[in-house]
Formats: sequence, structure tokens, C-alpha cells
Amino acid sequence: KSAYSSTLQLFNFIDSLLTYSKIFFEGNSAENSGYYLKELVEEKCNLFNEIAGASNNILLNEIDKKITSKINRDILSVILHNILDNAIKNTEDGVIKVYSHIKNKRLYIVVEDTGKGFKEEDLIYYNQLSNQQSTEKLMLRNSGIGIHMIVELIHILHGDLNFYSEDGKGSRIEIITDLN
Repeated sequence: KSAYSSTLQLFNFIDSLLTYSKIFFEGNSAENSGYYLKELVEEKCNLFNEIAGASNNILLNEIDKKITSKINRDILSVILHNILDNAIKNTEDGVIKVYSHIKNKRLYIVVEDTGKGFKEEDLIYYNQLSNQQSTEKLMLRNSGIGIHMIVELIHILHGDLNFYSEDGKGSRIEIITDLN
């Protein structure tokens, strides 16, 4: 079961990379037809439930079922996939939840965990990276491809990422986009 889950996760990561590539090479729009945000998050939760359970984690989808989005579903899917994957890797015997709220005509999608949290230097780097207009302006570190990929994707959406954490006490990542 664990090998199957790992293989499925690898397949989905590769699928995310291919989607990421298509966005740049085919020029996909940052918007598409509306969909229910809760359904997208549920797809990701279903993908990761077994892997989360292997570390005694509980994965919760607390997105309001009425919230719809026109943000490109593929782009948001890649971003959520990467953030959830990292939350699960860094949490044991904990809770990972996804929720949302609307403030000042902006949609906030939040992934929060009770895991290890970020080290202070990583937290500073991630927030600096996400606040740049391009990752080329900041000295890139060996932080993995995922963080750099989601920062580039959030820029395509004209959105923002905020990272909050206390080392050893979990983390919270906010994906912020205009409410379309």
C-alpha cells in the first residue's frame, strides 16, 4: 500500500511538473471557467490521505463549499499539491488543514500544519523569494525545486504567498489571489 501511494505521489508530482511546463510553453491563461474550490482541495486531500495517515496525520479540508474560483485550476492544483506535500513530509502525529476566507475582495487559501515549522533563515528566504517579481533577483539557494516553482506560478496568477512559522510549532502558508 505504501509503495503504491509513493508511486502515485511521484506520478502526480511529474504530472504537476508537466502542467507547469505547459503553462509556460502553451501560454495558458491565468483564468478559466469557474469551479468549486472545495472540490479541488478534496482531490488533493484524497491523493494525500493515505500518505498523511502513514505518519499519523489528519488531513482536513475546511474550505467553504460555496466558494468558487476562476483562477486557473491547473496552476492552483500544482501550488496546492506542492504545499500539501511539504506539510505532510514535515508533520508527524499532527493535523494539516486547508481553509479559506475572503478579505478585501481577495481570496485567501491557507494550508496550516502542526509540524516542525520552518527554521528562521528559511522563513526569511521564502518570504523574500515570494515578494520578488522574479526569482532571478534573489540569490537562489538549494531549497528544492518546489518552492521556486510555486513562487513563479503565484506570479502568473498575480497573487501573493505569505509564510508564517515558529520553528518546532508548525507553519501556515497563505495563497492570496484576487477574487474573480
